[in-house]
Amino acid sequence: MDLFFGDIPHRMSTYVSFKKRIIRITMGTRLKDCCREYFQTLQILPLASQYILSIALFMIHNKDLFKMNSEIHKFNTRVTLIFSNQ
Repeated sequence: MDLFFGDIPHRMSTYVSFKKRIIRITMGTRLKDCCREYFQTLQILPLASQYILSIALFMIHNKDLFKMNSEIHKFNTRVTLIFSNQ
């Protein structure tokens, strides 16, 4: 897996540690304090939420790259506005 993805898990943990360090310096907390409440206070999204937001914004700004299910087939699905990349 490292052949294709490199050291992404290491980079992610370094990124998260860096964000926590900045928050601890900014908020004046101790090294062992939990940063979750400070993320919420400062309105900073966790890494997974940032990723989801970036994907959602990409899809919103690039609707022309995707087709709706109703354009692919005529089956009556529950959600006809779901986008597909076919």
